[in-house]
Amino acid sequence: MNSEDDTPVSEGNAKKSTESSIEESSTEESSIEESSTEKGSRKKSSTEKGTTKKASTEKGTTKKASTKKKRRVSPARRILRWVLLAWLTLIFVVGCIAVWRTSGFSSKQRPANVVKVEIPDLGSRVKRLSRAIRFPTVSDGNGNPPASALFALHEHLRVSFPKVHEHLVRENIAEYSLLYTWKGSDPSLPALILAGHLDVVPADPKRWSHDPFAGHIDRTHIYGRGAMDDKVTVMAVLEAVELLLEEGFAPKRSIYLAFGHDEEVGGYEGAKVIADILQARGVVAEATIDEGMVITEGIMDGISDPVALVGIAEKGFMNLELTARGTGGHSSMPPRKTAVGLLSQAIVRLQDKPMPGSFTDSVQQMLAYVGPEFGYKRRLVMANLWLFGGLVKGSFSEKHATDALLRTTMAPTMLEGSSKANVLAQEAKAIINLRIKPGDTEESVLKHIRKAINDERVSIRVMEMVEPQGSSNSESRVFHIMADTLRSMDPTIIVSPGLMLALTDSRHYAKISNDIYRFTAMRLGPEDLARLHGVDERIAVNNYAEIIAFNQRLIRAVAGN
Repeated sequence: MNSEDDTPVSEGNAKKSTESSIEESSTEESSIEESSTEKGSRKKSSTEKGTTKKASTEKGTTKKASTKKKRRVSPARRILRWVLLAWLTLIFVVGCIAVWRTSGFSSKQRPANVVKVEIPDLGSRVKRLSRAIRFPTVSDGNGNPPASALFALHEHLRVSFPKVHEHLVRENIAEYSLLYTWKGSDPSLPALILAGHLDVVPADPKRWSHDPFAGHIDRTHIYGRGAMDDKVTVMAVLEAVELLLEEGFAPKRSIYLAFGHDEEVGGYEGAKVIADILQARGVVAEATIDEGMVITEGIMDGISDPVALVGIAEKGFMNLELTARGTGGHSSMPPRKTAVGLLSQAIVRLQDKPMPGSFTDSVQQMLAYVGPEFGYKRRLVMANLWLFGGLVKGSFSEKHATDALLRTTMAPTMLEGSSKANVLAQEAKAIINLRIKPGDTEESVLKHIRKAINDERVSIRVMEMVEPQGSSNSESRVFHIMADTLRSMDPTIIVSPGLMLALTDSRHYAKISNDIYRFTAMRLGPEDLARLHGVDERIAVNNYAEIIAFNQRLIRAVAGN
């Protein structure tokens, strides 16, 4: 019974065991498969990572390659960089040169030895000038001043200056001009000529505050025609000589006082004749000092101190006549272009095309003397005209007074048409007054005018021509004495060479003078410029004392021992 029961049990167990083994085997296979899958996944993941890394590396390589490509500069850019670098270097070098030149652009003003101005009995001297103004020695377009007025003035001078007429030799030249000779102790020395003129321009009493020939005196000024141009010079020089004679002064070199009577109409019968006589006598002058430039106050922008401009050169002079011709007749049936129209068009073209401007020698010297007295910015500009010359010219061109320093000026002053409003002019004329810059000639001026007008229907005729006068020496003994004399009276005065814009008698003495200086120690502010040849001409009483003192000290220094 026991053995039969064991058999079925074994078989059942065996079956179970077999099934269990199959399940385990299946589980193991499953595990193996799972493990294999995980491995595959890991491998795949690793591969994907590698691929990503590879892609990233490729991307980096591409970026690097792209960066390298960006940094590659084209030849055009390289050239541009070099040009820019060259310009920056040039600007730096130019800037250094400009600063260096400015640092050496120092003042040319001489040290001042100040001596107070003291003119004894100034009231009497003022009255003598007032009396001289009362003689109407007017030169106008019709000729010389009236003989009666000139002779009356001569007598006034004789009575007013007894010592002058006792110690100096006085001659009437061409009847109306005066020449005084003060012999020096050493005739071998070159002489000194002090020039002035007795005539004046016309004046309209209706426009004046006081009668132009009354010699009105108030508390501060002396009014009248000749108070500035040029009886003030004549009287101040004679007052100075009278004072020196009272002191017992005797000159070492000879001094000539030359007073023409027709300066306002050219000086051909007065100063020219005086100069011819002196030349015939063998006179040679170290210098001639005539009327001309002045001490300006508040006129030069950027400089508050007074500036004394001594004219070392002088512009020339030309009068041109322009004539246009047309068909006459009644004005109700005018042609398209009348004579007046053609002439007007020519004048407009002239004014639209001024002569070219440039810095003459005298103007360059003026800038060299005045330039160091400006603030740093303007001093930088003045010290480097080679760099900023165009800028300065542009600035000068904006004002009439400074524009005239740059170029030959052309001013239409007189016009003539028909004699009646409803009659067409058969001929129209204009007078153009030119002031010719040193360096320009009659030929160069006419060439410019013909080109500017560009119309053969307008004829051009030179009526009168005076050549410009070249530069005198601004480093001469006399120029330095003039500067020292001015600064001895007022140490704030800045002394500078300058270009005289108007015409003076001084040109007639060029043939017997080593140097010519055009200067009167007259102080003028902006409001005074219009008084010259204008309305209410006047001189300050205190300034008249300075003019006398200037001449007194100048004569003593130039002609003394």
